[in-house]
Amino acid sequence: MRVSILDFNNHLKFQTIFDSFFEHNIWTDEAPDFIVDFNELIHGDRIIRLTPGRELAEIYEYLETLTPSQTEWGTLLGVRPLKLVHSLIDQGWETEAIKQHLARNILLQPQKIELLFETLKHQQAIYRSDRDKLSLFLSIPFCPSICSYCNFHTKPYQKRLARDYVTVLLQGLKQLGDHLRADERVVDVVYLGGGTPTALPPELLGELISAIDTIIPRSEVKEFTIEAGRIDTFSDRHIEILETVDRICINPQTFNERVLQGVNRAHIHQTGELIRHFEDRGVIVNSDLIAGLPGESVASFLDSLDRLIDLRPSNITVHNLSQKRGSALRDQPLSESGVRAMLRGGYQALRAAGYHPYYLYRQKNMLSHGENVGYERDTTACIYNIRMMEDAHEIISLGSNAVSKRIDKTGLRRIQSIKETTLFMVETQRWQEDLASFFQSKEAK
Repeated sequence: MRVSILDFNNHLKFQTIFDSFFEHNIWTDEAPDFIVDFNELIHGDRIIRLTPGRELAEIYEYLETLTPSQTEWGTLLGVRPLKLVHSLIDQGWETEAIKQHLARNILLQPQKIELLFETLKHQQAIYRSDRDKLSLFLSIPFCPSICSYCNFHTKPYQKRLARDYVTVLLQGLKQLGDHLRADERVVDVVYLGGGTPTALPPELLGELISAIDTIIPRSEVKEFTIEAGRIDTFSDRHIEILETVDRICINPQTFNERVLQGVNRAHIHQTGELIRHFEDRGVIVNSDLIAGLPGESVASFLDSLDRLIDLRPSNITVHNLSQKRGSALRDQPLSESGVRAMLRGGYQALRAAGYHPYYLYRQKNMLSHGENVGYERDTTACIYNIRMMEDAHEIISLGSNAVSKRIDKTGLRRIQSIKETTLFMVETQRWQEDLASFFQSKEAK
């Protein structure tokens, strides 16, 4: 469709609404099919007056008379769907009033309202507690190979580059320790993400963990996570190191070997053995699956999920494939058919198996305009995931393509590090200034 949007302040919001209905939209003032003015929608010879405060909902409702919507999230935009719910609760709204608002004004489908409130229930204790504590994120931007659905700023592992990068991180950790002591701040959650941290050789990974332990005593840390991800990177020494932390990730993405080959990802048959190995030793395992990979049918996806449930990792995260810029899949013609069925079937299977949603987020360019949902069983929710997603706790990050979040009386401030790995390593003054900037304000929330 050709769409002209005259309200520049809300341009992106209106674009998102049209993208929920039509696959190919052109934003132009030349011969448009639709014109969005400040208080009206013009479609051919029809003029729809828009009620202030309900503009998005009324445009959505009109478009729904023309063609079915591709989303079940109505006009709820943004990465963090629960942010609105938390805000309304903080304002004193009752649960039923919030649900009615989401249905009438935001146009959420009943199943998404149910998902939001079930997720809220299982994250509320973590969301409300320890607001004075810090979480530390370390970015390890290396992988053994690059999966075709990925657009993160990762690099294939190179021995010299990885060694030099870790050296920079060690410098950052030393300075972080100085700031923590000076400000008397406590880090109680540590998360090594990537990339694939276990792409580092075990001696380098061990050196990094030892440096963390030097500045952040394990006695103060309630959760230490390593996003191991790909077990094709594991050596016996890696496994020994991973046994010393609280949580790891082992991410099969699918058990369909043909689909894995299509996205340039190795299938390792020891997945189940390793999940059981770590869970038996008290290490919480999260495992990811992706709904919507090319060549994956609904039956194949649900079969993978059933196999994963049988392995009983403490956490399972179901991701909705996002066709991101920079990924090799971006230009492949992918069908949205069946993705909603994967997400719905996944939710039902996981709930029946005793798993509960505890965090969720959305992304641009998702097939079926769906969501990513993390599920847990037996009260094993990941503290870091909730803190990072809900923006109510402070996050201090070190490494390339990492975001720190500082909260003071003026609100939340994001500090984005340099994305490109080698440039981050060269621009040492930049990240040192970012680190100092995080601790400058004494007006912590």
